[in-house]
Amino acid sequence: MRTTDAGGARRPRIGLSSWRRPVRTQVGDPESLYTLAEEYVEGVRRAGGLPLILPPGPLGSADDTVALLDGLVLTGGGDFCPASYGAADEGTSSDVDLEEDAWDIALIQAARRRQIPVFGICRGVQALNVALGGELHQDIAGRGDHPPVPTVAAEAAGFRHPLRIDPTSRLAGILGVTDRRVNSIHHQALSRLGEGLVAVAHTPDGTIEGVEYRGPNGDGPGGGEWWALGVQWHPERMDEVADQRLFDAFVRDALASRKRRPGA
Repeated sequence: MRTTDAGGARRPRIGLSSWRRPVRTQVGDPESLYTLAEEYVEGVRRAGGLPLILPPGPLGSADDTVALLDGLVLTGGGDFCPASYGAADEGTSSDVDLEEDAWDIALIQAARRRQIPVFGICRGVQALNVALGGELHQDIAGRGDHPPVPTVAAEAAGFRHPLRIDPTSRLAGILGVTDRRVNSIHHQALSRLGEGLVAVAHTPDGTIEGVEYRGPNGDGPGGGEWWALGVQWHPERMDEVADQRLFDAFVRDALASRKRRPGA
């Protein structure tokens, strides 16, 4: 595996969260595996990063894990358990994992302390919000732009809804557009925003689909601004040049952040 770019510099090490799922294999039916769709990995690779898949670990190891990274991607997965953000369970959540919730939250909080850039995707933007003290809508199926997620995989991946992006936002600057259509493979969404997060993209039905961090910076050694951005859609599945720009911008900032840290 090549770990340096053409100039010999070390490629940014990008951690990607995984999700524990039961999968039928030759040695187990089902067997519990830590999984990650290959599109996330390819998005990081195309951007020049070195992807490292992270299984959940003991909460006390989150800081040590993040210390090895230049950037952190929180990927898609099951629903966030309402107990993870102190809410009453409305009975609409499924595929929950309290240990995974706690691990994602610990990773994000460690990344903020160390000023390691974070990019949250779908469940990942929800994790970013909860880690900063925010809350979620437990079920938005039935809103104008969010019918129930189709049970047929191809239909779920192919559904699109309109999106409006704040033209002054970092997100708009990266994508180069303020109006577009995106996929929608979620039935939970952000409600009360966490500390420092600003909503920068919405659907016409009012659902928050993009956030940026503009709050106090962490107390890490970098001395710079903490880069954190999250989107509710799946850019790795959009197959568009614009969405690869999100991975490109994230990896660029991971490299810049590493250069600002002492001993990099």
